[in-house]
Amino acid sequence: MSNERKLVRVVVGCANRKLRPPAQGLRLGAYPTGIEARSAQWLKRIATPETDTMAAHDLYMGEHWSVVKGLHEAAGQGGCDIEIWVASAGYGLVPAESLLEPYSATFSPGSDDSVVQGVLGEQRSEANRYWWEQLTKPRAARETNTRSLTQLAQKDPSVSIVVALSKTYVQAVREDLNAASLAMGNNNNLMLVTTGGPLTHLEHIQLPCDARFVNSLGGTRTALNVRVADLIVRNCQYHSFNLTKVRSFLAHSLDNSGSLPTYGHRERKSDAVIRGLIRDRLRDHDYSRSSLLRLLRDEGFACEQRRFSTLFDEVSDKGRQ
Repeated sequence: MSNERKLVRVVVGCANRKLRPPAQGLRLGAYPTGIEARSAQWLKRIATPETDTMAAHDLYMGEHWSVVKGLHEAAGQGGCDIEIWVASAGYGLVPAESLLEPYSATFSPGSDDSVVQGVLGEQRSEANRYWWEQLTKPRAARETNTRSLTQLAQKDPSVSIVVALSKTYVQAVREDLNAASLAMGNNNNLMLVTTGGPLTHLEHIQLPCDARFVNSLGGTRTALNVRVADLIVRNCQYHSFNLTKVRSFLAHSLDNSGSLPTYGHRERKSDAVIRGLIRDRLRDHDYSRSSLLRLLRDEGFACEQRRFSTLFDEVSDKGRQ
């Protein structure tokens, strides 16, 4: 095996929890609900910072982001070099060193600062994809900044890219991700880490990843995608970021991770306790009602869907006051 240190680019999702509150004019919920007007006004606002900025890697907080911060150590252990990029609903694709104003924007439904606020049903995915397309367009003539996954792939198609995102964010960047795959050609080195079943049109780059990894990697499902990315980077000497070899490595790791977590019974909790659980989870991650209910049920808590929706809305509404 060559002693040359390989470079890998890891793309992770942003975090809902931030070190500082949103700057003036950077709560997406304050903008019009019409997606075209909203995106135009938002892009105009982020183009010129009006308050103090922070490096992205210092701005974000929570379990998910603590794992992201450990990726450099993982790369050192694996013997590779790493660049970390952030897929942000507020800024598009940015290097982790980018200077950002604190903001509140998300692709996940259920938040007042969601891109899809006021958008119903199947139109949500389209709205999120439109928003990502606007964020990743060049913002000036002859701009050289990398703003999209496609441009990141085009920088050097021989450099491997590991994309670790939630399903909601994957749906938002889907077209960009497919274009990046084409840009990288037959290098077999673009990989998608996202928990759950196969995603239409992305099966060719999707890696095996499910809740069994919680048994072996620890933590909660909130940070599972990036924990798997950490596992890949930390063990790069075994696969050199070749898609086929990484698939085999993860499949073997899953086989050794035991069975999917199961719960013989779910424990019913009071409204106050459920509200507290919702509040705690939303501090670290943007969840929709359905995804958070599924997570809490997986953790052994019982709550009827209608009751949970009411409590979720109560917590969300209180947080916006």
